[in-house]
Amino acid sequence: MTRGKKLFEGVGQHLEDGETIQHVVDGTYDVDTMGRDAARHGLVVATDRRLLLFALTAYGKHEVESFRYPSITSFEESRGMMGGSVSFATADARATIRLIPPGSAFVRFCRWMRSQVEPAASGVR
Repeated sequence: MTRGKKLFEGVGQHLEDGETIQHVVDGTYDVDTMGRDAARHGLVVATDRRLLLFALTAYGKHEVESFRYPSITSFEESRGMMGGSVSFATADARATIRLIPPGSAFVRFCRWMRSQVEPAASGVR
């Protein structure tokens, strides 16, 4: 089984009842949570409820960071020669996802994220 397939198959066990996946992109992410900085390569999964950063550890276990849309206070995107990148922040964490393959999946992911984060940041839901 390939690493990517193993990553994606593990996502389902971390979803809540009735939660649905809207978009998935591959990338390398850094998360700084209260002074703890971690860099991982994995999947970024946008569901109808939250954003999940999903990676495999060296021992084949899943590592998941979860951010509900109302807690995300900012979202930024950029495109470069090495692919796309996005950054977002919450009150407790900052994350940057880099090396997202360019293309329509990246565009749709960013559009989805803006639609979820901007209303939450302005207090509209």
